[in-house]
Amino acid sequence: MTELPHIAVRSDIPTEVTLKNNSQPTLPQIASTSIFHAIPDNVLADALTTPPFVPIPGALNLRDLGLLTPSTVKPGLIYRSGALHTLPPSSTPFLKSQLHLRKIYDFRSENERAKGPDPEVEGVKNICLNYTEKPSRAVPGDFKLNGGVDAYVKMYDDVLRVHAQSYKTVLMHLRDRPGEAVLFHCSAGKDRTGILSAIILSLAGQTREVIAYDYILTRIGIESEREMLTENLKVWLGDDAMEQDGVFELSSSNAANMLAFLKFMDEKYGGPVGWCRSILGFGDEDLDVIRRNICV
Repeated sequence: MTELPHIAVRSDIPTEVTLKNNSQPTLPQIASTSIFHAIPDNVLADALTTPPFVPIPGALNLRDLGLLTPSTVKPGLIYRSGALHTLPPSSTPFLKSQLHLRKIYDFRSENERAKGPDPEVEGVKNICLNYTEKPSRAVPGDFKLNGGVDAYVKMYDDVLRVHAQSYKTVLMHLRDRPGEAVLFHCSAGKDRTGILSAIILSLAGQTREVIAYDYILTRIGIESEREMLTENLKVWLGDDAMEQDGVFELSSSNAANMLAFLKFMDEKYGGPVGWCRSILGFGDEDLDVIRRNICV
């Protein structure tokens, strides 16, 4: 299951994982499962023990950027995840003993953190990176057009604006603390977390296909909390949320979203590296140090 086949852009039609001749689907095939359908338990259990997933019981969308195939990032150094309050007390010690973390960076809003506080682990510091800008409100109907790609590009450019200083804090950690493992997360580990992951992987010279592959894996990582996430959509949009135009696209982790956004960054900022220079103020020496610290 560790092979990386060509990533196909998913259609608008909701799909389920189908097993033929008792074969085990690949991670990209499992990730193509619609948010409207459950991933079978046996398929999910196998997927969550396959790299780049880190098999800590109760973890939400926890992955090691150094275990992507192929990898340009050192394994055991940079972790991404969804919210950590889903971890049972028996699993929280693994954040230090298994992942060797000293700092965890949380991109969530104050309201999100109030509903699901980060676990307290001795020797691990939770750093809450508060918004410095007010985010724009996503309109689900906008995601109905062009498979949601255009709306995602617009939303992710807003994520760059809102979280620029938060991202800079994590990148400074990678620059100034060589060899010290780090984990960053938001609620689902898809959008805010996914954009920083794409930037880090770009700095490490990773291919766009692998960056998109990393992005689509969120569909697998959130399965354990899929019902909770759909309930949150209903709180936001009403009981008919899952029938509203654009919600399917808004809830998807389509490779086309990430590929289009990276192309947009190329055109507007000169790519992720150009964004780090022009918006975050990193110089060539800073970026070289980050590369040396994180690259295989």
